[in-house]
Amino acid sequence: MEFGDYITNEYSILKNIFSFLTGKELRVCSQVCREWKKMADKFIEYNVECIRGKQEEVQNLDKVSKLVNPAMILHLLTSNSTNTKSLDEKICKTYDVDDVPIYYLVSCGILYTPCKRGKIQSIPEYELASDYASAFFPRVPGLKIKSFDFTGKTSVKPEMVEPLLGAKGVILLGDSSNPCVNTCKQIAKNLYYSAPNRKEVRAERPCLAGGLLVKIFRVTPPGRRKSAYVTAIALGGDNVTIHCDINRTSKFDDFFKELSERSGPKPPNADRYAFIFNCIGRYNGDAPGKNDEIAVFRKYFPGVPYFGFWSYGEFCIPDSHGASSSSSAKKIKIDRNLNLLNSACASYMIVTVNIPHGRPP
Repeated sequence: MEFGDYITNEYSILKNIFSFLTGKELRVCSQVCREWKKMADKFIEYNVECIRGKQEEVQNLDKVSKLVNPAMILHLLTSNSTNTKSLDEKICKTYDVDDVPIYYLVSCGILYTPCKRGKIQSIPEYELASDYASAFFPRVPGLKIKSFDFTGKTSVKPEMVEPLLGAKGVILLGDSSNPCVNTCKQIAKNLYYSAPNRKEVRAERPCLAGGLLVKIFRVTPPGRRKSAYVTAIALGGDNVTIHCDINRTSKFDDFFKELSERSGPKPPNADRYAFIFNCIGRYNGDAPGKNDEIAVFRKYFPGVPYFGFWSYGEFCIPDSHGASSSSSAKKIKIDRNLNLLNSACASYMIVTVNIPHGRPP
């Protein structure tokens, strides 16, 4: 008997060995054979994690599970002068991130919920948070996350957004300079309209959420950081459903009730999280719990972690618009009340990811 076969057959030995490995190492082991893959999959974490605190508290990564194989990492902060070199290098060394989008999103205030294995650990005391948060979104079979960066001077042609059209949802982020705002608007219009004359709407297209912020930085291995003026993050795959909408009113209950009904209850073996891009003009004060909108969101989406920031403009293409179309050839009536770039609004994206069978959320 070969030594490898012996270890595979001795379940307890293999289980004990794998218990000492990181997610990065387990991913390598899962490529050895089917039996090793089955064992490795039992250890790898498939739920979102978010840590928060001051810069020095987040830098050590001790609070993040080493069993997560990230598909995307978002750092939310309020200062672009923060020294992140040691954190970037540590992430690139600890996790398999060669093809993983890693971004620093700098805004006037961040929105987040610290969570472990997809479960909220605490609710931030202040809705206009000024500290530091890092969210790790795991690789899950059937979930695809890709990002595309554009410069602020790019003239966006329809063919340039074609890679985004196969996604189920797109997060559009841009800094608030005029060139970047124009680029974002062109991307959104090319996602919504099927013709340059803007007289036809795409029958099949992703829903959209996002916002304008202060600055975006992208990290590339082995830990280099560079400016990313406009970023489109595409989420798709067989195991994910996405719902987007934008709230322009103060009727929070009506809005979230409709959005929660459209999203449906969370399946037993699933992870669900939300992205929120709320206009800074809607902020309601510094007193704890004073922002009623976020509180009502938690009422209709209990236990759902959220991530985002207070923005200077909000993007949205609701998933409800044209959702009843059964044929790509069927024309959809243009919604003249739909603004792709909004102000004084809040853009929401609800992401539901089915966890592989046999893995509890």
